[in-house]
This record gives sequence, structure tokens and C-alpha cells, in this order.
Amino acid sequence: MKYIILILFVFPNFIWSQESEVRLDSIFKKSIQSWNIPGMSVGIVKGDSTVLLKGYGITDVTNPRKVDENTIFAIASNTKTFTASALSLLVGEGKIDWDDKVEDYLPYFQLYDPYVTHSMTIRDLLCHRSGLETFSGDLIWYGSSYSREEVIKRAKYLKPRYDFRTQFGYSNIMYIVAGETFKAATDSTWEEFLKHRILNPLAMNRTYFSIESLKELENVAMPHNEIDGKNFNIGYLNWDNIGAAGCLNSSAKDMCNWLKLQLDNGRYEGEKIIGEAELLETRVPHINKRIGKGSKSIWPSKHFDAYGLGVEMIDYKGYQIFMHGGGADGMISRTVFVPELDFGFVILTNNSNSLPYALMYTVLDEYIGVNKKHDWPDMFLEFKTSREERTKRLDYANEQKRVPNTSTTLPLEKYTGIYNSEVYGDVEVKIHNDKLVVQFSKTSIFKGYLTHWHYNTFQIEMKKVPSLRKGKCSFIIDEMGEVEEMRIDIPNPDFNFRELKLKKVKSK
Repeated sequence: MKYIILILFVFPNFIWSQESEVRLDSIFKKSIQSWNIPGMSVGIVKGDSTVLLKGYGITDVTNPRKVDENTIFAIASNTKTFTASALSLLVGEGKIDWDDKVEDYLPYFQLYDPYVTHSMTIRDLLCHRSGLETFSGDLIWYGSSYSREEVIKRAKYLKPRYDFRTQFGYSNIMYIVAGETFKAATDSTWEEFLKHRILNPLAMNRTYFSIESLKELENVAMPHNEIDGKNFNIGYLNWDNIGAAGCLNSSAKDMCNWLKLQLDNGRYEGEKIIGEAELLETRVPHINKRIGKGSKSIWPSKHFDAYGLGVEMIDYKGYQIFMHGGGADGMISRTVFVPELDFGFVILTNNSNSLPYALMYTVLDEYIGVNKKHDWPDMFLEFKTSREERTKRLDYANEQKRVPNTSTTLPLEKYTGIYNSEVYGDVEVKIHNDKLVVQFSKTSIFKGYLTHWHYNTFQIEMKKVPSLRKGKCSFIIDEMGEVEEMRIDIPNPDFNFRELKLKKVKSK
């Protein structure tokens, strides 16, 4: 009799699980088509078992190959969870403390205020409460030849948006700092430590730190941008200098092993990799994020949105959800784990999109057992269409501000020269084919071609960075009739060109 009762309890769950996987598989196939995404790889873990591991679509529109569970994608900021977990390992071994001062490890570390510099701890680095605005200073490292140390040294020129430890401001640069502390604490680089103490024990054999390592490999997804409904291979941009903030590349299969470690609180296949107490500290909310009206209207039962140490957390349908996203050029990803349900998943894609975030709720609904399920991919696709239409309206409204038939105050030669930003360094303006060209000294891809718009304002186009829309470049003339400043404004969600404050220091 007891065996019959056991079957009654176990068999329905087994059938439910298989039906769930069939439903999800169908949604995944449909979604990459409706979202026009070349390829995607998904892994779902339940306990210590991988219950779904599959690729969809192709790796590259120019050289098509089917995506599978071993296809390598850039995982970008999902790297941050690895970094925080690696530091928790060091805390467990007594080599560092969460509240150690950063300057004790990196004497050259400085920020906008002496008090903040002296008070900043390893804990502060990992939870985005430095006082800096989200993505502040990313123009220093992105695509540039600056080393990690040089990026960190320039951070002292960044102006805060908030008071220290009061508001959430997502900072890649603070994670670059966190990565550099490994040298002082262990005599190993961040890469060496992560490889030997985490990646190798987890058998993550298709996880790499640099795109240079991918060049000789097969089965690597290529990044894409969609332009006018067509995907273009944009090639990889080297992110080596971002290090611990986002340079990892991995596969869905490898990431499933990582999820198993998280679900078993630091153990993998029975072996302790990271201490449970220290790892659980990364999942304690350290800074709260505001829940906007738009978010509240979609998820009315959402009560909190917080960031711990290298991991974001929200509540959903009564469960605590831990997650992180990753956004590289032409690649978007997301990892999610739910300890209460003992399951997690990873979604990797190879163009710029928000599908992984939409599919996160699809998978959660399936495994939580939500009766009335939303079509999240279609809903978010409508949001995407609305944003594009709103952008077009804004572009049209901006174009109406243009004053026709105007000319520059000065001859073009007067605008040429060297402009300097304390934050970034030098930017040169020169003439090529009777037009002005802006060239960032340390970032070869930041070459802006200027077309006169009106008065002393030009339209600027960074042709080597297809993800950037056209923007404006304005020159400020002083009382003596000389150019004193250049202001660049390119509307985008990632880089704040306005914080550069480019003052002219040398004429051609």
C-alpha cells in the first residue's frame, strides 16, 4: 500500500516536469523567431540535476552553425556574481573581511571625497552604493587601451550623484577595483584565483576570460545588432580591462554547474567549494532599489528590489528570486536561482534584446505553478515596439528644433585641436575631407564624424559603434570669440558623454 501512495505523490510531479519542459521548449523556439534573435542557449537545473539543456537558432548569420549547450556566449555582468562568490571564499579563509578598507589593498585608490576614499570597503564595492550614478565612468574603460589600474586611478574625477551609501548606482568600475584586490590578498590575479578555486572544481571547461582565447575555438556565438529588421555580426570588442566586472564568456552547460553550486550553498557534487555562511552573506540585501510606477503596474505584488553582493534579489509570487543579468555588445544573458524551489536557469542570447528578462518570468511561472500564465515574451515585445516608436517621436521633435540656413560662428579650423577631460583624457578634433572628425585618444572605435546641424552644433555619428545612435556635438565660444569647450551628447542607456567636460587645451 505504501508503494501505491508513493507513486501517487511522485508520478504526477514527474509528468508535470516533462510537460513543463515541452511547453518551455515550444516557447523558446517561438520566442527567438518573434524577437528576431539569431541564437539562444538555455539551461535549467532542478537540485543537482540538469532538466533542460538546449540550443536554439544559429551562432552567426554570416557563418551559420547550430547553437547547442556548449556554445560559448559573453556573459558580461553575470561575472559579478562570480567575483563576489570568490571573495566570499577568501572571507571564509580569513584572508579578507567584507569590511576591510579598499585603500589597504590598493593604496592608489581614490574617489571624489577623502572621507569616501578612506571609508570605502570591499562590501561597498560589491553592492553599488558608492554614490556614483549608474554606469558613471564607463567611457574610461569601454573599448579603450587603459589598463585596469589606469581606469581605477581616473575614477577620482567622477562626480557623485548621491550621498555615500544612500542610493543604488550600478558601477562597473567598483567591480574592476574589487578584482584588483585579489593580487594584494592572495598574490594571484583575479583570473588565476577564479580559475583554480572555482572554475576548475566546477568543471567549467568552456569558460574563458578573454575573447582572445575564443579566436581558435569552434562553437562560439557571435554578437549581433539588429538594424531595420536584419541582424548583423558586429564582432567582439575586447573587454579585458573590465576584468571582474564583466569579461567572462561561458556556455549554458558550464553555467548549469555554477547554478548547482549556488543551489547547494557552496557545494558541488558533495564537495565544499565555498563556505555556506559566507556565500549566504552575498544574498543579504545591502541596498534597496526604487520600484517605479511602470514596474508596479506590471507586478503589483512586488514588494522589494534589492542588491546584495554581486546578486540582485526580488520577490515574486511569494518566493525570493536571486538573479543577475549580463549585457555585452550584441549579447544579452540572465542567470536566476530560487533556493526555496531548488531550481535555477540560465538564458544566453546573441543580439541586443530584452528577451532573457521576459523569459525569466515565463520559466518562473512554469516552475512555481502559476495557473494563469502571461505571455511575457509577447508583452515585452510590445514594450520594445512602444519604445522604438517613442524614440522616433523624440527624434522628430528634436529635428523640429533645428534652425535652418545657419552657419558656424568660426571657420572649421578654429574648432580643431585637443580637448581634455579629467575623467577620460584627450579628445582630438581635426578636419578630414572638409569635415570635422572627433577622435578619442585612448578609444579607437570612438571616432565621431560631424555634420553641421545649426550654429555651432553638429550631428555626431560613431560609425564604428553601431549600437550608438546619432547625437549632438556642440562647441562653446567664449567672450574672446575662441572655442573653449566641446559638449557631446549621444542619447543611449549605457554611456554618459555629458560627464566628460571637454575643455579645449590646444589649438591645431
